[in-house]
Amino acid sequence: MNTEPSLLRSLESHRSIRRFKPEPIPPADVERMMCLAQRASTGGAGQLYSIIRVTDDGLRNRMAEITGQAHVATAAEFFVGSLQRVLDELIALLQLPEGV
Repeated sequence: MNTEPSLLRSLESHRSIRRFKPEPIPPADVERMMCLAQRASTGGAGQLYSIIRVTDDGLRNRMAEITGQAHVATAAEFFVGSLQRVLDELIALLQLPEGV
């Protein structure tokens, strides 16, 4: 495999962070992250995802209860990636005409 060594080191050293600062992300940083996310490549340039920003304490607390992931409640805000559009399109594609 001819892969850039720095890329391999980066992938090998990945770690997940589950402790968050209590202050929200500065608006300019959120805007930049959203711009970069919109430019992320997708199959066929479909952009079939949504990114949801959750800033409401009560909603984050409920999400933490439902998922069992306490770190969701401790973050000042939380981002959720949703592939619902992909699922909706796949369901529509799989609906065959009657009699087939």
